[in-house]
Amino acid sequence: MATDDYPSRSSPLQEFVAYFRKKGPSSVYAEAREREEGRFRKELAEWRKHTVLRPLAALARGATLSELLDPAPVTEWDLIKISAQFVMEDCLSYAVRLRAEDHEPSEARQLFNSQIRRNLDFIYEEAWKPLSAGLGALEYWRILEGIVSSEESRQRFYQFLSNGDVTRQTPADFVSEWQKKNRSKRTTPSSDPQMDAAVLNVKENNPSWSGGRIANDLQRQGIDIDRRRVNRILKRAREKSGSPTGR
Repeated sequence: MATDDYPSRSSPLQEFVAYFRKKGPSSVYAEAREREEGRFRKELAEWRKHTVLRPLAALARGATLSELLDPAPVTEWDLIKISAQFVMEDCLSYAVRLRAEDHEPSEARQLFNSQIRRNLDFIYEEAWKPLSAGLGALEYWRILEGIVSSEESRQRFYQFLSNGDVTRQTPADFVSEWQKKNRSKRTTPSSDPQMDAAVLNVKENNPSWSGGRIANDLQRQGIDIDRRRVNRILKRAREKSGSPTGR
């Protein structure tokens, strides 16, 4: 939005509410939504450029050596981060709109919850649907749903919609607090099948990697796992498939 009086990220949320109310909550939100969708699609396109490719599949489609040896590969964990950030930013703008429209708190909650569902549908169609046949994609999607849809994630928004002191925070502070509360959920699988999927996904994309290297890679992403657990997961996969590689 290119208006001079649009509040900055360092302004308290109450100033955003006042601005939305002054300029028209629906139209201001629509512009904010368009801006966030553009940012999300740009980050998604960049993610797709560096997505860790399965070597055989990559070669089959004619991937170049530089693609196979990408120095900055990304994984589904990065896509979770991109997706959650989009939902967070859009939901904050939508919550400001609801405050500016002076909805009753109970009605505002219902509308807000519906917006979360719409956002999940949007990012699924845009980013996750093409991955639905991939190894572990469903588990990653469920992690993302858990982050976005959990009651804990919604509580600060509910406080904001109920005229709480949250309006004194800046958008940057609000987002930062939300990220801290959800960091462990965003980066750590909540069940053994999800942990298995994370390990096996890295192994499939990097067949020559040892258990220690896989553990180090996952630890850099914030996942609490050690070499011994990785090796146990790989051993179970080998025994199940009857393959010495576990694939």
